[in-house]
Amino acid sequence: MDLANKVAAMAKRTLPVSGVFDELIRAVGESKSKSEEDAIVGKLVELSKAKIREGRREPRGQKELLVYLIYIEMLGHDTAWAQATAIQLCSDKNLAVKKLAYLAVSLLLDPASELSIMVVATIQADMRSDNFLTVCTALSAICHIVSPELVGVFLPQVTALLRHDRDLVKKKALLAMQRCIQVDPGVAPDLERHLIDKIGYKEPSVMVASLCGLRELIRRDPAPYRNLVHYFTNILKQVRARLALRCLRVGKVEGGWGLLGMLGAGDRAASENMYAVVAEVKRRAEPLGNNIGNALVYECIKTLTTIQPSPALVAGAVESVSRFLGDHQLAVVDCLRSADVTLKRKTLGLLYKMAGPSNIEVIAGEVLNYLREGGDEVARRDAVRSLCDLAERYAPDHVWFVDTMNELFEAAGEEGGWLDGRAGWKGWPRRWRPACMGACARACPWGSGALPGSLPAHLPPL
Repeated sequence: MDLANKVAAMAKRTLPVSGVFDELIRAVGESKSKSEEDAIVGKLVELSKAKIREGRREPRGQKELLVYLIYIEMLGHDTAWAQATAIQLCSDKNLAVKKLAYLAVSLLLDPASELSIMVVATIQADMRSDNFLTVCTALSAICHIVSPELVGVFLPQVTALLRHDRDLVKKKALLAMQRCIQVDPGVAPDLERHLIDKIGYKEPSVMVASLCGLRELIRRDPAPYRNLVHYFTNILKQVRARLALRCLRVGKVEGGWGLLGMLGAGDRAASENMYAVVAEVKRRAEPLGNNIGNALVYECIKTLTTIQPSPALVAGAVESVSRFLGDHQLAVVDCLRSADVTLKRKTLGLLYKMAGPSNIEVIAGEVLNYLREGGDEVARRDAVRSLCDLAERYAPDHVWFVDTMNELFEAAGEEGGWLDGRAGWKGWPRRWRPACMGACARACPWGSGALPGSLPAHLPPL
């Protein structure tokens, strides 16, 4: 048996679904109409009901049933008939089944449903478990199903778990607190002390989890927390000096605080307390030249543009951005060839911002290639209009401008109406018209009064 067959056999043994399910899901993707899809999902519903009637207790069958239910719900079909079964499986002793059951319940069950009381009781029991992994599963479930009415029910046990001897449990408890704050901001004063106590914790994952909750508090009102700026910057200084054990270490890079921007916005004193350490982190991250270093430089620049400005630091940020764009122009252009439509749109927007007299020819060529390939109509319309504007502003000479406009009409094809007359003769700047007419007369092979088929008909004869 070759390697491919071995891998396929291994996957078939370990995945919690059968080949029948795999075929049904593939058929859903290939269906041509809603009625076809509904018929396929109907088969999936019958399979699920049959499994419930069988009452088989082996973990593989239970996980397969839960996966069925999740797909049925995601495809927009009613699953009320299976909610009680999913809730029962939340009490299963198999941890994988329990996790999948909690996920299914969070999707299937309306928080206002009377059945939610059964889930609450199961979560409370799991938080009292001696198995810390079961406790973590219950805390993760809280993040998915908690509602304003349930915050007060869960919160006492969640805060008590901050004293657990496992750091993973502390981390999950802090994340559950963050979710409680998002759902019911009124509990923030009760949780503030717990979050602040953990920002200096020795385990980085616990400390970062506490920052997630603090971010929710600071986003609503940063003023009461500006006294923490000095504390945050001291931690960063310790990291920089290699005094903190693994704190905020990502590979070999010191991380920054995303909260500094919110705390320093509109406050000169708080901002001045950040200048030195943010500048130092940026200085150390720039020479790395990898993704982590670039991410840190980005965060530092974003922070510097959010807090009260320092002319010297802003100038350094501008220099960093210019250097980055200069070094990564080819990488940006490569993104235009991606199959991801969203990435293409973002890339086009960045190219327009990067364009100038020195690179207009390269950028125009890439945009024209993009237009020739076809694709998203909205993005193409934006590309045509933006290229008209860039060519008008940065054209190196008259002939290039005329050639580029001709290529743009050809690339736009029948969609030249997107230009709304902007790139026609009447839309071209007055200073270009005499030279463009002369360039056309020299460069174009057609005679006076004749137009190539790709040019819009409203252009005057040459």
